[in-house]
Amino acid sequence: STMSVSAADTGECGRSIKQIDRESVHKICSGQVIGDLASVVKELVENAIDAGATCVEVTMRDFGLKAVEVVDNGTGIMPTNFQALALPHHTSKLTSFDDLAAVTSFGFRGEALGSLCSVGTLLVVTRHVSCDMASALLFDAAGNLASTTPISRQVGTTVTVTKLFERFPVRLKEYTANKKRELAKVLSVLHGYCLISTNVRIRCFHQCGIGNKVELLRTEGNSSLRANCTNVFGSDFVRGLADVSFSHPETGIKVEGLISRRSGAGTNACGRSAPDRQFWFVNGRPADLPRNSKTVNHSFHSVARNRYPAFVFSVTVPQGSADINVTPDKRTILLQDEQYDAICASLTGELEKLWEQDCQQFDLNSALTQPTLHTLSSPLKSQPASPRLPVRGSPARVIEAMIHSDPNYSSPLTSPVPTPPASPILGDLLGSRCDCTGSSDLTAATPPMKRQRTQLANELSIHEGENTDGLVRVLSDADPNLAQLLGTQVPIPTSARTSLTVAFDVDNVAQNCAKLHLSVATADDAGSVAGAADITGIDAAAHHLSVGRGEVAGDDSSRVAALQRLFTKEQFAQLLILGQFNLGFILCRHNDDVFIVDQHAAHEIYNFEQLERDTVIHSQPLLAPLALQLTAEDELLVGERLAVFQKNGFLLHVDEAKAVGARVAVRALPYSKTTTFSVEDAYELVALLRAAEGSERVIQTLRLSRVRAMLASRACRKSIMVGTPLTHAQMQKVVSGLGALQKPWNCPHGRPTMRHLFSVAALHTV
Repeated sequence: STMSVSAADTGECGRSIKQIDRESVHKICSGQVIGDLASVVKELVENAIDAGATCVEVTMRDFGLKAVEVVDNGTGIMPTNFQALALPHHTSKLTSFDDLAAVTSFGFRGEALGSLCSVGTLLVVTRHVSCDMASALLFDAAGNLASTTPISRQVGTTVTVTKLFERFPVRLKEYTANKKRELAKVLSVLHGYCLISTNVRIRCFHQCGIGNKVELLRTEGNSSLRANCTNVFGSDFVRGLADVSFSHPETGIKVEGLISRRSGAGTNACGRSAPDRQFWFVNGRPADLPRNSKTVNHSFHSVARNRYPAFVFSVTVPQGSADINVTPDKRTILLQDEQYDAICASLTGELEKLWEQDCQQFDLNSALTQPTLHTLSSPLKSQPASPRLPVRGSPARVIEAMIHSDPNYSSPLTSPVPTPPASPILGDLLGSRCDCTGSSDLTAATPPMKRQRTQLANELSIHEGENTDGLVRVLSDADPNLAQLLGTQVPIPTSARTSLTVAFDVDNVAQNCAKLHLSVATADDAGSVAGAADITGIDAAAHHLSVGRGEVAGDDSSRVAALQRLFTKEQFAQLLILGQFNLGFILCRHNDDVFIVDQHAAHEIYNFEQLERDTVIHSQPLLAPLALQLTAEDELLVGERLAVFQKNGFLLHVDEAKAVGARVAVRALPYSKTTTFSVEDAYELVALLRAAEGSERVIQTLRLSRVRAMLASRACRKSIMVGTPLTHAQMQKVVSGLGALQKPWNCPHGRPTMRHLFSVAALHTV
């Protein structure tokens, strides 16, 4: 390939390979180092801290378009270094590549000031501790010293960058159009340096025009990580964090920091709705460690589902064992595999002990003041178990008769009295989890505990209530055939139980079925007629389980993904209705494929999308405004997105004259019928906005998790229930209605609305 490229360059195209001139190289490389306003501030703050400053002030004028200024009280710059100060790849941190392993400073490449000269105009005012007078240094675009002027200043350095990106028109246009977002990115970057820089006072200001400077961020030169967190995010944030500290002697790794508790007071109790406040530092340097973040999040999900912990971790590794020269921003740091494994393993153990201890405690104040999903729940209604009805045939025989219209077969689907299946294993044959349709949300509100399993098992979860008549009837008799097939004891549900979970091993179902079939075959002929029908259904169920339940195999998520890939929404109108099965499922046919539709789940997602579109969240004015404790970054975001908060029922007021962290106040809270919301929901909406930043379509459709849960509960209660007989027209309306939905494949609680059963052509080969 090298020879072909060379020939094309020198022969066919008539162009020869030449060296790029130094000025062009400088501009190209500078564009990678300085890409936005945040990278400008980052490089200057790092230089200030490297110079030993204990006080750093950042000022941006007109969102950095007019000027960016960083002032520090460090040791200053020696006059002998003035000429080489902004030249590319000139640094005092190292002299050769071998010195890189011992570097402890933030900067080491000598690229920052030279790149700033290329993207703007650089002015440096500095006074070294050994000098009596300061000097103002002006540099040209190539980094050469253009002029030196004596000036008065205390010991330290002031770096000012003006005319930022004027030589890059495309970047300047993009920067100008998103200047508020760029300012928020600056604050996000500064958060990392404010947290890890102990005994350093960092302040950030913004000035519009000739107005007063507004303080956006500050730390007080604290000596601890927790105190810095309090300065940056507020006391309420820190109150929900626990201290973590451990070491790994084999690898020489030490980790200390803060992480969300499992429960308790503060805005981080039970985590956050997005992983927006997760910070890693390696040897005092801000870093991205996605592998370790994934481990922490996965561990937290075991105690708080769909929540993310807030954490600040400082990792200390031996010198020379980390590669920091990977990306221009130096945030990507490579560690050795055993170091990654040691951090992950030790963190998992420490965090499990911490959260297990939290699970043994109950915070009364937190329980009384923080809203939960319990307010969205409806009381369970238990019904007496009905007598078990006889079974006329196996599921496979029923479906085959319906498809081929066998006149000699008496189908229970056409019988005036509905006949449930002989065993609830049919629910697994049909590819659906027999969850509560229209049940209470009490069980969903409790985070699942981590369950250790020695083998892969499926769970058949059946909730008692008005919507699971047939299935609960079967379980209430504790079918002995089912117990033998599943290889487990089936408990008898009572009216006090809200749910019943039967765990079974799929791999052993076929073996147990064979044993059960053999025992029935040797039984007395006179008493084995009804049992033979039961075994036929169980045998068919076991066979379908062993072959993957049809053509679309895999777990729930993979089956749904495969269905969406093979079946389009437009084809819902082409489905031929075959009939209703077990008063809960609609059997359909499309060409040679047979599908089963959950009538409750299908109607529920239809009602849910309708409620999402039509429901208006009302606002309840407050007697006194409630202040939101936000960072300057979040306050800027809220000020831009007040309409989104109003759409979700929050009326907010932003007072720019107040101090950072007290500018935003809630004047009205949302409510809908009997469901009320709190200030905690406003914090969640801020996190959702931050996560969706850059996607306008997503932002305009944002909904709180509690709003979604409320609408899902309402949609569930108004939907067709299991046990409701439907006419052919009603079944057609339910099925065809799925084609008009945005996401018809699952109900809002996650249950699939439709599953593929089998192909008619392959039915007789089974």
